[in-house]
Amino acid sequence: MARFLVCLAVAVGFTDAYKFTFYGGLQCRGARLGEIIGGPGLGCRTDFRGVASAVIVESTGPVDDPFTVVLYSSNDCNPDTIIANGDEDDLCLTANFGSYEVWNLFD
Repeated sequence: MARFLVCLAVAVGFTDAYKFTFYGGLQCRGARLGEIIGGPGLGCRTDFRGVASAVIVESTGPVDDPFTVVLYSSNDCNPDTIIANGDEDDLCLTANFGSYEVWNLFD
């Protein structure tokens, strides 16, 4: 049983809850700039800052249940600068964001 719990703890620590696909145009249109897959372990990210106008957030499965994506206007994930959040599958967030991260709502 202890071995199972250790494996579960390791798996949860490396959870890839979402796939982020970044676009140059509003409403997730225009040039596809790239994608990143990850979860809370990503920390605060600034990928495609100043270039992407929108991002599609897709769930990687039920592993994302306790998580939500948060976008900020600042480049340091300052909670005072939240401009968008969500956890729906295929959610298109159109915002001039400076940073983003995945929050674990159970922490």
